[in-house]
Amino acid sequence: MLHEPLDPERRQFRLLQLRSRAQTATPPATDLLDYPPIECDLYVSSPDKKPVYHALSYTWGRADDTVPVQINRQDVLVTRNLRIALENIREEEHDVVLWIDAICINQGDATEKSIQVSQMRDIYANAESTIA
Repeated sequence: MLHEPLDPERRQFRLLQLRSRAQTATPPATDLLDYPPIECDLYVSSPDKKPVYHALSYTWGRADDTVPVQINRQDVLVTRNLRIALENIREEEHDVVLWIDAICINQGDATEKSIQVSQMRDIYANAESTIA
């Protein structure tokens, strides 16, 4: 299961740990369309843990233009815009922790989406930075 259930009483939210390029098995792409793998871990956190993360604000792009990334060892389709953003954010040697609404919120769960949207102000405010 990609999206572990959240406890709304504890104001939980998910974060995405984007693994560094050094942790991926294949070399960087030589062609823009030949994407190197993106590997991430999605996990639950809460404000009381005071996590250090960056919030990503971007244009989702076309829903029918998707490419795979690995999240928790599963292939997950994301928009090409998000995939390009992840490649540009990813660092050579260090993992980057992100909050990305399209991934961190279970988009198939209307109740969760409603609760998470009501927390977005705090999620952005508590981020170390917002990447746009």
